[in-house]
Amino acid sequence: MNEPFPSISAAESTRVRFFHRTWPWGVVVLTIAAGLLAWSCVRGWYPHDEGLLGQSAERVLRGEIPHRDFDDPYTGGLALVHALAFSIFGIRLTVLRYVVAFAAFCWLSGIFFLARRWLSAPRASLLTLLVLVWSVPIYPAAIPSWYVLFLVTASAAVVIVWRVDKPRAALISSGLLLGVGMTIKITALFGLAGLLLALARQRQTDPGRVAASWEIVGGAPLFMLLCAMLVQPLASPRVLIHVAGPAMVLALGLWLAELRALSRHRRIAVDRELCVAGAWLVTGCAIPVVGFGLWLASHSALEATLHSFAAVTAKRASFAAAPPPPPVSLLYAAAAVALLIGPIAKRVNVWLLGLMLASVFVLGWVDWPWHRGTWLAVRGMMPVGAAACAVLWACRRPIRDDLPLTVLAMVAASMALTQYPFASPIYALYVLPLMLVAVFAFEPQDRSWSARRDLFAGFLILFALTQVIPGARALIGIARSGASDLVQLDVARGGLRIQPTDAATYRRLIDVIDSIGGDSPIWAGPDAPEVAFLAGRRPSGRSFFDFLAEPDAPAPWNRTDSFASDVVVVNTKPPFSGRLSRDELAVIRSRYPRTTTVDHFIVFSRAPR
Repeated sequence: MNEPFPSISAAESTRVRFFHRTWPWGVVVLTIAAGLLAWSCVRGWYPHDEGLLGQSAERVLRGEIPHRDFDDPYTGGLALVHALAFSIFGIRLTVLRYVVAFAAFCWLSGIFFLARRWLSAPRASLLTLLVLVWSVPIYPAAIPSWYVLFLVTASAAVVIVWRVDKPRAALISSGLLLGVGMTIKITALFGLAGLLLALARQRQTDPGRVAASWEIVGGAPLFMLLCAMLVQPLASPRVLIHVAGPAMVLALGLWLAELRALSRHRRIAVDRELCVAGAWLVTGCAIPVVGFGLWLASHSALEATLHSFAAVTAKRASFAAAPPPPPVSLLYAAAAVALLIGPIAKRVNVWLLGLMLASVFVLGWVDWPWHRGTWLAVRGMMPVGAAACAVLWACRRPIRDDLPLTVLAMVAASMALTQYPFASPIYALYVLPLMLVAVFAFEPQDRSWSARRDLFAGFLILFALTQVIPGARALIGIARSGASDLVQLDVARGGLRIQPTDAATYRRLIDVIDSIGGDSPIWAGPDAPEVAFLAGRRPSGRSFFDFLAEPDAPAPWNRTDSFASDVVVVNTKPPFSGRLSRDELAVIRSRYPRTTTVDHFIVFSRAPR
């Protein structure tokens, strides 16, 4: 006689249905993500970025310590990770690209399963594709800002998933991820600020509160002041709107909501629950930061690291700054938001909206102002969205104010500060994925909202796939360009697919350096760290970029003692630092009389012995 099937509890049945509805969509969307990442991860470059990443990892592999032996523009943790990758897979630029592509795949997998908590499987897949095409495939270099974005997103996800059931574990784990991010780049500190603001907002929505909080009443204005002080060296309407504005506006909304609570309760007190939650978060964050600091201190590098935080930021503001979009971007973003939600949106049906978006897509294909206008609308949605959230929170309008929206909105707004002082379109990509996830976490009472949002998401996916990812990196955010005809940089440490003119220049340059012979150190600059790395020569000097060097430090070729090198390479078109003067070139020529010009490089070498 057959045994009856075992009974399945309601909870188990729900989990089984969730799994069967999720995994097919997950397999499809993550397969697409893997394919796009694999195709794009070796495409395009900015030579100075690749040289910085490769050279810093190789110097660590040789036993040098960041900040003590060379001027790492970042905290230094990523150089250790890349050095480990070099030691396992070999010293080649493609190794670093594969590492960041794998990290991005793990990040996208997490976004899919996080979004699946409040979205259907098709919409979670749509969001994952949207985040994919507006992130790493556009600029797949293994720079620290990508890893910070991955870790900050994971930190926010941990709070969203565990905050209700396991608050202490959630906060400590979230802090640990943020602390690891700070060892890679100090801008992960903005993620910590965003999570602290999110904790404060969650306390405001607690119905059991009987008093306003001193921490929020005093802390929100202090946070706004710190944001203003951070961007003060380059303060302008653009910077205030796009860089500092989102975080300051949300903090203002938080503060106004707390003042309303104060007027209602007529009592203010220390919020112990908020203080304890913040303490657990900061404690988790401190563990990897203190551990990394102790490692630096044991190698006599801690003082140099602390000095570089202020020095690098100040020098970048002077030499390597880029302004955000003009204020007109707010008008583009406001128009997009009006078509998504509000009185205007209710009068525009989905078919008409689709026709409008199709028209914008075609115009962006043939006319660069429309292409740039799409970028302006997307970037302007960060300050516009932050202002909308602040008004809704401060005025207590009816809105589904749940944990995902609060955490993601606060973290995205705070991470907008990472665009200081270099707010080029590429730097916006380190913030936009968080904003896009926050948009999908917003669920108003408007029933047609989801359809309009999905239509916008589909438009942005198609726009990125056809008009952004295949084009030239130099035109990102400006105009569409045709699919780049890239060729492989076939030098021993290359492997990337780059513009044919760049590939020819660097192949010839490396051949010229190799023909000189010798294994002595090489000086290449200004702002040309890729030359020493691709040539496999030990670099002289501490700085990858000349504007980061100490002002009184003489260049290696201009020291009073002998400079034991056979070759000096001068970059006549540095991206950030100033060009060498005629007098400096004369000094080099007097010591290295043989010259060979390769495009914008001049190779100086000694006379044959």
